[in-house]
Amino acid sequence: MRKSTICRVACLCMVMLLLASCGWQESKTAEEWFDFTWSGLAGIDSLKFKGQAAVARGERWNLDEQLGYSGELKDHQKLSMQSTLPSTDGGQNKGQQIEAASTPQAQIQLAWNGETWKVADSQVSALTAGLSRFNPLEQIESIRRVAKTITEEHAAARGTRVLRIQLDPEAAKETLNKQLIKEMEAVRTGWQNRLQDLPEGQRSEVESELEREWSKGRKHLDNMLAACQAESVYYLTINRNTGLPQRMTSETRLLYTNTRGIQEQEALLTDSKFEYGK
Repeated sequence: MRKSTICRVACLCMVMLLLASCGWQESKTAEEWFDFTWSGLAGIDSLKFKGQAAVARGERWNLDEQLGYSGELKDHQKLSMQSTLPSTDGGQNKGQQIEAASTPQAQIQLAWNGETWKVADSQVSALTAGLSRFNPLEQIESIRRVAKTITEEHAAARGTRVLRIQLDPEAAKETLNKQLIKEMEAVRTGWQNRLQDLPEGQRSEVESELEREWSKGRKHLDNMLAACQAESVYYLTINRNTGLPQRMTSETRLLYTNTRGIQEQEALLTDSKFEYGK
């Protein structure tokens, strides 16, 4: 009799804990869901993600550039990413195009330094440096640090929560500014490392020329970013049970003046899906 009573009490306690847990989950605000997800990711040692990115330009938002990318996190602090680019050769048959599209075009190694993801490769090009821009782990970390408005979408699939995250305009601009400057600095570090392979007599002349061209590009970037307008919106799909992200899409719109003094607009679109324990 006593044993039966104890069992009933234990079951009742478990039910109460479950109900309390469910109530806590339901009562969380959108901001608390984001913090919950970020904390969950902070405790993950390994995961994978796959995604697609596209650049849309003009008033009709024509897609000019598209690529696929993937990444794998190991030991919590080591991230490898690679991209595949679609073939643009109209003369290839379908089989050749598929083969070309599945061939890795850029690969990059990133390392977490406690604050951000840094490029760990010594051989860096503009293509590989730009690949880090699509890193969803970096995107989530950047979102956490800036001013934003987070609301919850009510049309989420069963078992998920969907957060709409809009960065404040100045925060969106500053985030883009930091990313582009980081890419340029990574490219600079890359060619400085490769200069060590040149004969000493040739190295100084080549370094001066590269530094001159790099400085021109950096000045143009600074001028463009100073006068541009930016808007960034993210949609983060969260597993309600684990609190971990399942998918994140983003759209960053940019309005700027080109070198000819003409105002242009473009948007960077990304769509990343996460995998765990595989």
